[in-house]
Amino acid sequence: MSSVLFRQPAFKRVPLVRYSARTKRENRISVQLLKDFPQFGQKGEIIEVLPGLMRNRLHPNNGATYIDPKLGLGPKIPVVKRDVRQQQVQTQRQQSLKQQTAQVAAQKALEKEADTTKKTPQKINPVELKGLLFDIPSEASGSSGNITPSSGYSMLTLNITLGTLQFSLSETNPITKATVSDKITQAVGLTTPVSDIKLTNAKKEEIEEISTEGTYKLTISQEGSQSVVTKTIQVSA
Repeated sequence: MSSVLFRQPAFKRVPLVRYSARTKRENRISVQLLKDFPQFGQKGEIIEVLPGLMRNRLHPNNGATYIDPKLGLGPKIPVVKRDVRQQQVQTQRQQSLKQQTAQVAAQKALEKEADTTKKTPQKINPVELKGLLFDIPSEASGSSGNITPSSGYSMLTLNITLGTLQFSLSETNPITKATVSDKITQAVGLTTPVSDIKLTNAKKEEIEEISTEGTYKLTISQEGSQSVVTKTIQVSA
C-alpha cells in the first residue's frame, strides 16, 4: 500500500491596509454653529464634524448651517474665532469678578459704618426751624427714657400748634399767668409752668396780669434751654 504525501499550500500573507488620518478627516464637513453648543463650540464658530452629528444633533432646530464654498454655502452670521471667543469669555469673567469684589467691599463698609454708628452715639446740636430753636437731647431724659413735658419737644409742639389766645374780660378779670397756663393746656394739651410765662403790653413792659382789653405778647421760655416761643394774646371787653 503506497502512501502519497500531500504538501499543503503555504498561506498567502494578506497585505494590511493602513488608513491615514487624512482619510478620516476627509469624511468630516464644515459647519457654522448658529447656537451655543458647550460640547462643540460657540455661536458663529466654524467647526468640522461628522455628517451624522450634523444631521442628527446640530442641524435640527436651525442649530447649525452647512459651509461649502463649492456649492455657494457660506456663513449666515458673523464668524467668531475660537481664540477671540475665549478672550471675550475671559474678559466677561474678569469684569464679573471685579463687580463681585466691589459689591463685597461696599457691603463690608456699610456693615462697619452701621456697627460704628451703634457704638458711638451722635451728639445733636440745637436746630433752628422757622425761627424756633429747640434742643434734641442726645440721651433720653431720666432713667426710664421718658421725655418730660418741659423738654424741647414740648416747645416745638407749642410753637407749631399754639395759635393766638383769645380772652374776654367779661368772663375772666383779671387775666393772670395761671389763667394763660390753663388756656394753653386746653388748646394743645400741654402743661406750661407759670414760671415759664412772660406777659408784655403794647409798651413792651412786663406785667403780671391783664385787666384791660387790647393786644398783648406772650413769651414762653424754659430754664436751661435756648428755646423760646412767642405768641399773641387778644383780650376783648
